[in-house]
Amino acid sequence: MESNTVISVKGNTSESINDLSLDGFAGVIESINMGNVSVARFAPPFILALGTFGNLMIIIMFSKQNSASSLNLFFKALAVSDLCLLYTGLFPWWIKQVSSFDLLVTHTVMCKLLTVLFNTAGVVSVWLLVAMTVQRAVSVVWPHKVNMLCTPRNAKYYLLGITICFILINSHFLFGQILRQNGNSSNAQCTLNYDSAEYNFFMYKVWSWIDTLMYSLLPCVILIVSNSVLVWKVSESVRNARVTLAQGQSDQLRAREKKASSLTVTLVAISLAFFLLSTPLSLLFIIAPYTSLDITVNPLGVAVLNFMYVLLNLFWYINSALNFYLYCLTGTKFRNDFRLLLCCRNEQSSVLSLNTQISETYTSKVQNETEF
Repeated sequence: MESNTVISVKGNTSESINDLSLDGFAGVIESINMGNVSVARFAPPFILALGTFGNLMIIIMFSKQNSASSLNLFFKALAVSDLCLLYTGLFPWWIKQVSSFDLLVTHTVMCKLLTVLFNTAGVVSVWLLVAMTVQRAVSVVWPHKVNMLCTPRNAKYYLLGITICFILINSHFLFGQILRQNGNSSNAQCTLNYDSAEYNFFMYKVWSWIDTLMYSLLPCVILIVSNSVLVWKVSESVRNARVTLAQGQSDQLRAREKKASSLTVTLVAISLAFFLLSTPLSLLFIIAPYTSLDITVNPLGVAVLNFMYVLLNLFWYINSALNFYLYCLTGTKFRNDFRLLLCCRNEQSSVLSLNTQISETYTSKVQNETEF
């Protein structure tokens, strides 16, 4: 997703607000533009700090485990991919906002390479999340086949396959992104190749749909179906437990229901976070090319559109910084193990309990699917 690309509008975007005062919206436009600048300068450091800490903690916690399960690999790969997304996309964008230094214009290679890496990291993160969700569903529907299908070897093949696939899909940026000199080197921009009418049509009329399909629509459909299956099977397991467990085992039943509830909340939280934080930006990239806003005619509309772009862009980055905190918030055992790790009281058994907690969620027994 080329979220570093500014929403393009017609007309001279450097036109003074005073020249537009006849519209009667000069004060509103100025306030929106000031809010736009403030959000772009002050929000990214917090997202970067939270995302860096959270993703590094995921890598550290799963690297301490002796297990070489497919989920262990997926969790670490997702954290690495999210870090790559934050530091090839959000970090250069923020530096440009606060210092006017643009890392992408230092060389043509940087312009093209960072754009490809940024877009590839974003889509790889999404499809890693899809893979983990599908594996959860498989472990519930076919508990006796999950250990055969979801092996570490297959996980490595999947990770390598989607990485190569999406690098090839995003390789068009090697042609489409160019370093354009606007008068002198200080005004250089890493931007789309507007000189090619065919590429402009591809980007604004074709790629926007491909981008939305890869990043949002198709992953959302798979996540909704997989999580619905998982929630249904977990609910069915609890209902069966109510029938089979004796009355004297009420404490066991309550514990099982609590575990099922915790898992359900975790799944709903992850799915909603992805859907709510990523889909709006994709929809904006679809709608924007058809708005035909002209700054000389509708400066207020242009200001609102650019503010929406900045805000939704930051929401999209938040999704790459949120996974660790969602697990801590909704998973009791995950949160307790993290607390032990921070307090330096985690003995070997507590270190391994994180792997047990995650692994039991995805193992071949439906009973263990309720624990998170």
